[in-house]
Amino acid sequence: MAKVWSFNTTIRNPERMENMLRTLTELEGKEFNAEGQEAFFGLQIKKRLYKPEKRTLEEQDLIKIVHDDETGDDIEDEDVQRVLEKYRERNVNGSGRGRTAAAILNRFGLCVALQSKGNIVITTLAKKWLKHEVDDEELFTKFFLKWQYPNQIESGYNDFDIKPFVGTLSLITKVNLMWEKLGNKPVGLSKNEYQLFIPSLVRASQIDDYALRIINFRTEKKSKSGKDKTDFVKEFSSTRTKEIYGDNNTEKALRDLKDYTDSSIRYFRISGLLALRGRDTHIDIAHGKEVEVSSILQKIKPDAESFDSYENYFEYLNNTEALELPWINEEDLNEITKKLTTLIQDEDNEESIEDYILDIENLSTKNKVESLEAKLNELRIKKLKVLRHDITALDECIAKLSSITSKSYETLTARPSLDFEWYASRALMALNDAIEINPSFNIGDDGIPTGFRGNTSDIECLYKTFGMTVEVTLLMGRDQWYAEGQPVMRHLRDFEDKIENVAHCVFVAPLIHRDTLNTFWGSNIAGYEGKKQLIVPLTLKQFVEILEIGKRKILEDKLSHKELESLFSSFANKLKDVQSPHDWVDEFPELIKNWSTQSNSVAD
Repeated sequence: MAKVWSFNTTIRNPERMENMLRTLTELEGKEFNAEGQEAFFGLQIKKRLYKPEKRTLEEQDLIKIVHDDETGDDIEDEDVQRVLEKYRERNVNGSGRGRTAAAILNRFGLCVALQSKGNIVITTLAKKWLKHEVDDEELFTKFFLKWQYPNQIESGYNDFDIKPFVGTLSLITKVNLMWEKLGNKPVGLSKNEYQLFIPSLVRASQIDDYALRIINFRTEKKSKSGKDKTDFVKEFSSTRTKEIYGDNNTEKALRDLKDYTDSSIRYFRISGLLALRGRDTHIDIAHGKEVEVSSILQKIKPDAESFDSYENYFEYLNNTEALELPWINEEDLNEITKKLTTLIQDEDNEESIEDYILDIENLSTKNKVESLEAKLNELRIKKLKVLRHDITALDECIAKLSSITSKSYETLTARPSLDFEWYASRALMALNDAIEINPSFNIGDDGIPTGFRGNTSDIECLYKTFGMTVEVTLLMGRDQWYAEGQPVMRHLRDFEDKIENVAHCVFVAPLIHRDTLNTFWGSNIAGYEGKKQLIVPLTLKQFVEILEIGKRKILEDKLSHKELESLFSSFANKLKDVQSPHDWVDEFPELIKNWSTQSNSVAD
């Protein structure tokens, strides 16, 4: 019987979940029996979503094929079968791994991939999400408000009675109220408190008791110092862990709880209702979201609902359109408007917002809230302009971007691709004298992105003499072309149409797939919608190299927007001298090297 609830640590973020779901769609309509489960695992290997360890593969030629970092192309079917054969000899075979990967997709109501339910079904909601017609915040917030234990999808939770997300909001709110009554500033929960009490919050009836125990723990800890405090926290953590799991391996149990804590915070932050505090040491209700959280706790109980069948629960999860978010009413929306107006004034007290408030006065209350949220996000991004020539920030961005594709990389946000956009944006802001650099993410009040905004370039850069869009992706296979080909060209054209100067695009990926390259070549040579474009496809390694050269030029006081423009002019000029897209990109290393050794400053 389960002791805690958790997210599947095999699929640690929504991006991996999305990739797994997209892969599962290829099997829709087929039976999810042992053969279908193994086929799903095989597709993960084929598309390089799962990379078996070298010791499992054994054969050198197979190791080379599977661990080839120089290609994003699918692995050949015959080689996938050779890998699967290795797993057929193991305790956890390919079928078991296929079931494990499907488990979290089932949990979210995105599919029916259960041996007991026959053929695989991908839900309408899931298909909308894959097409980005539903964004992460909407999908996950509505799921979190319904997700419960026990449920009719997962077994082993019959003695639970909890909606984990609602319970988490309730416990944090209660602790904040109790702590404030004692004369202290509310701080949410420390990660240690979260680790010891949130994953093990398995019944709504525990909330009051857990809140009191956290307050008592915090009060006792506050009364100690030095080694006494360290020893107290260590002993308390050990005792609490044994209470949850019994006298098993406490060290392993604490590591598991830490993993469950990290993954749940990463997912819960997508809602925008929770934020990190105190240099990421605490998790709390996000500033400006108190009305929304209060409305949730008034209208949605943390106790589990009762369902008499799998079909009823599955329909309940999928019918997100029937769930109107609790705060969508005039009274709450008016309160949210007041909160957002105050937050905007706090974010930029030098900017008068009276004219802006007058401009949105005639909007509906709901649209007014949406406009205020967009304005607040704009001001938070604007604050990042202080990064110009910040070498420490640039060094961090270079380090993170250099390691973002490694297996050991730990995400800052909910998605590695969101991290990619975050660090690329910050690096560009640190480089030079841009007038504006506008990334497409939403920023939480903790200063960390919570999700993407759709239908726009990842990053839009406006300089005195030119404009530039930057598109980043971690996709490397043919999926890169499917996902990025048309949108990148369309976004650039939309950007070209709204600025006066010439504009071009920088496309960055770990590897550039040949189909993507050929698509952009066509846009550069023949044109898109009747007009030629300049889209420069750079590998992540080349982009990092440009940042490193830029850092050196900053230290030499030789980097302005004009120098950056000269680099991209060299890419454009080389188009005239080559016959194919492959010849063109083969020239990039030399062009970057020449830019590196360019000694004269071209600053104004």
